[in-house]
Amino acid sequence: MILIDMTATMPRGIDPKLTESYLLNLTEVQDASVWWSDGSLRACVAVLDTEDVNPVSLQQKCMEELGIHQTPRAITLMSVRPTSTYSSESSSISSMSSRSASLRLAA
Repeated sequence: MILIDMTATMPRGIDPKLTESYLLNLTEVQDASVWWSDGSLRACVAVLDTEDVNPVSLQQKCMEELGIHQTPRAITLMSVRPTSTYSSESSSISSMSSRSASLRLAA
């Protein structure tokens, strides 16, 4: 029988909000979410579909500015298309195209 430790906690000194804030301040990023899961940081990042961004370039920026411990091991990109008109009564989700790309760094 294999036991899995479901109570494993995030190591001291790692702050997903720090990485999330850093990503949100990049001009090419529209939205970002960073969380701790399965022993590493994970991120979902929304960029305009006109931007030339990939998970490797975002990881490189995080690595250079924040260090390896604050760099997500996996980044999923969501490409969003801006709408020409916005209606507060309708959902903007229908105007989004979601193309995801994932990259996992070798541990």
